[in-house]
Amino acid sequence: MKKIKTITLLLLTSVGIFISSCSKKQLDEINQNPNNPSDVSAKFILTDMMTSTAFSVAGGDISLYSSIYMEHETGVYGQTYNAETRTGEPTLATTYNNVWGSIYNNIKALKIAIAKTSAGGPEEGNDVTGGIAKVLLAYNLGVLTDFFGDVPFAQTGILNPDGSLVSHYEFENAFANHLGGSTFMNGVLSRSKRVGNWQISLAGSPACYPNGAPCWIVEPGTPIEGGVLSVATPTTGPNAGKFVLSGSTTAPRAAQISVVQTGTDDCPAVGTCTVSSFGFTQKVLTAPIDLAEGQIIQVTVVISFS
Repeated sequence: MKKIKTITLLLLTSVGIFISSCSKKQLDEINQNPNNPSDVSAKFILTDMMTSTAFSVAGGDISLYSSIYMEHETGVYGQTYNAETRTGEPTLATTYNNVWGSIYNNIKALKIAIAKTSAGGPEEGNDVTGGIAKVLLAYNLGVLTDFFGDVPFAQTGILNPDGSLVSHYEFENAFANHLGGSTFMNGVLSRSKRVGNWQISLAGSPACYPNGAPCWIVEPGTPIEGGVLSVATPTTGPNAGKFVLSGSTTAPRAAQISVVQTGTDDCPAVGTCTVSSFGFTQKVLTAPIDLAEGQIIQVTVVISFS
């Protein structure tokens, strides 16, 4: 028993000396893996992307199954029997799940490399690295579309400053006849009304504000607190000849968006405008969008007339 007590005391003493000898800087480095950095130079992203593209894309499941379907190669002992007889594998999502995920991981990483080497990036002017990243991105995307057809791209790999992905939603915005949209339009066409300041409201439950008020994005001069809205009628580009409302606001608390609605001030042909509650266009979302406190909400509404 005496021998055991002596060993225990020695251990406690050595631990005490170890703790007292640690500096604050050393403690900050504990549990930090130097082999798993949160940010690297674009050139190091490329080395991984070259390997991943060669292994997972050029030599992955897409080339394998394409060769089997075209009968350029086959397996032994019934390895590729299901693919050869078109039983299950050609239509099962799990057949191509690995390569789908690999290519989108490549797209995300290559977009980061391109952003780093583009104008305003931390490696602006590194055109050789940026050019290689663009070629690899085009190849990955080309293989993806050749095999799968139309696929998401613009909304992939977009990052917040903390490295998290930005959520992207796109949907049709319908003319709100039941909310007075048609009445307003008839008034404008008959010149008994004119267009005032535009607004976009983002309503839901829970709402952006405790009193039930929605998040607003409004044109300057509108007596409603909210983000700044800009109005444009482009003459070139994909939205040429259309009416475009765009702006952003910040969620004041955790909330949801279930209704996206546009409107404008109620303005007589001559006289003072009043803020109106009617909806010009509206979209009721089947799946509400969750908001976190402090999250930035960017909205673009494209309105066309035909």
